[in-house]
Amino acid sequence: EAFAREFAAQVSSWIARCPVPAGKPDQAPFSKWRTIEAGIRMAFTWPAAFVVFRRSPSLDDAMVIAVACSIAEHGRYLRAHPTSGNWLTMEMNGLFHAGCLLDFLAEARSWRDFAAGRLREELDRQVYPDGAQFELSPGYHVVALRNLLGPASIAKPYGHALPAGYVEGLERMYTYALLAMTPDRDLPRWNDSWRVDVKSLLEDGLRLFPRRDDFRWVVTEGKEGKAPEGPSHWFPWAGQAVLRSGWDRDAIFLGFEAGPFGYGHQHEDKLGIVVGAGARPLLVEAGSYAYDASKWRAHVLTSRAHNVVLVDGKGQARRGRPREAYVAREPLDGGFRSGPALDLVRGVYDEGFGPGREKLARHGREVAFLREAGVFV
Repeated sequence: EAFAREFAAQVSSWIARCPVPAGKPDQAPFSKWRTIEAGIRMAFTWPAAFVVFRRSPSLDDAMVIAVACSIAEHGRYLRAHPTSGNWLTMEMNGLFHAGCLLDFLAEARSWRDFAAGRLREELDRQVYPDGAQFELSPGYHVVALRNLLGPASIAKPYGHALPAGYVEGLERMYTYALLAMTPDRDLPRWNDSWRVDVKSLLEDGLRLFPRRDDFRWVVTEGKEGKAPEGPSHWFPWAGQAVLRSGWDRDAIFLGFEAGPFGYGHQHEDKLGIVVGAGARPLLVEAGSYAYDASKWRAHVLTSRAHNVVLVDGKGQARRGRPREAYVAREPLDGGFRSGPALDLVRGVYDEGFGPGREKLARHGREVAFLREAGVFV
């Protein structure tokens, strides 16, 4: 009951002190009503806590009604102010949850239909045919996937249908995570990214797609199912390659990115490589560090924080164009080949170096994996 009382105190205080913005959305830093956080509250934190405490004597009728009214305010706010990218997946997941939780509202069905429809469109817009989410950050790939998974998890129990192809569209996102997986069942920390538990992720994928023996092989540590094909792979829309000796946890691994800048969360790291032997990282990426104003956050965005060349001390300079300019319109030819003796992939950076994007050089990089020797060149 101590926890229930604290929940009631904190949520009632938040509702009283954080009124929903009137008119345009408040997307300012530290705003309590950024649409991304509003979506997260509705899809994850508030329902998870409320279902635990709602029958407690510490939550009287007035408190329950206050929470329901706030959920309604969240639903109207999210319906009125959708954005784009991974934010949109969080917003629409929250909106769909609000539409399920408050099914007695006349608006609820329109919220669910709008949220599911937008997410179905985003599956085609944000997810390339090779399965990569268009921000090209494995961390945010998983963020988008988990938010797309939200409606797929609760629609049927609540008695609602999703648009045709919705659930089926998630399969290629799980497949990307499988094929890009490092030997320790993580994902490369390209762009803003962090530790990802691919094995846990594929447990969800296997529940949705029980016929996938390669998912089952990872989830059961090779005791059941069949090892994925490959083992090396090229993602032509993302412009990413993974070269590996095998699928076991002791394999050697190289990740190489030669594709577009990405829709969001980008680093100046084209042609960067990461190398690992089993769980031991050898050439690393910094990942996202922390979203703060420190010199280290500024550093990890630059070429200096990655395994790429500098020209006259200057790094790559792709930042500053409209976001849509960084979305792939066609697959990339990386010259990828994979065989019993040799894997090979290549890429080129010719978009300028330094603040003025001076065309100081054209950097080409080829990576080969000599399988019998176990050597990357």
